[in-house]
Amino acid sequence: MPARQSSAEPRVLSTSPYRVYGMSQSYFTRKLTGYLDYKSEILRPWFRVVGAHLATHPFLLGGRPSLADFALFGGNAAHFINDPLCRRWVDADAPAIVVHTHRLMEPQDALFCDWMALGEAPETMISILAELDRHYLPWISRAAVEGKAELAFADAQHVEIAITPFLAEARATLLGRYVRYRSDALDALLARAGILSYFADYIDGAGQLPDYKEPPRPALNRLFGPSWEREQCTAPPSASAAIR
Repeated sequence: MPARQSSAEPRVLSTSPYRVYGMSQSYFTRKLTGYLDYKSEILRPWFRVVGAHLATHPFLLGGRPSLADFALFGGNAAHFINDPLCRRWVDADAPAIVVHTHRLMEPQDALFCDWMALGEAPETMISILAELDRHYLPWISRAAVEGKAELAFADAQHVEIAITPFLAEARATLLGRYVRYRSDALDALLARAGILSYFADYIDGAGQLPDYKEPPRPALNRLFGPSWEREQCTAPPSASAAIR
């Protein structure tokens, strides 16, 4: 018996991305445009200036790692060096970032020496600091005060971004470190990069510096608490009674 044919039009599923995700076309276009602006105007230029510096210095501040190296390492190890698309960008723009990430992953054979003096900062370091003046520091300096601020890209695209609690705390900590370690040499370095005002003019926003003398509280990282805590939590009632 022949298959029963329907007179109805065949159903065609739309492959339009903004339909699939329930977005309007204009909203999807704005989001895509904002991402492309971020990639071309913020992310890849950042790769280039950092990569140029790391091509001639093993670590950001000279001969041994600093907090800045580990901050850079986190995003690279988790995303930019492992994500295939981002890795292609890093390989093309800044292969030294890959070497830096791997150096921190396997430090056993590394030879460490001193950090550079503030007055000896090379032009590659000044370029990194000056790059922060293009988008990040103007944005966060306003957003930390007003709660949000606009980023303006070269194609006249404007994106308003609200600050998150994490970034607000990080900004306050950064200013706190500036206040703690401020010196004429540090101010001269920041002035040389054209970013002194983003620090000196905002010291009222400085926060307390974290105290890392004690290890992080397990409550902040509960899934990976220390072995003694796991043993204590999983001890049977009889064992607990014996301990008492």
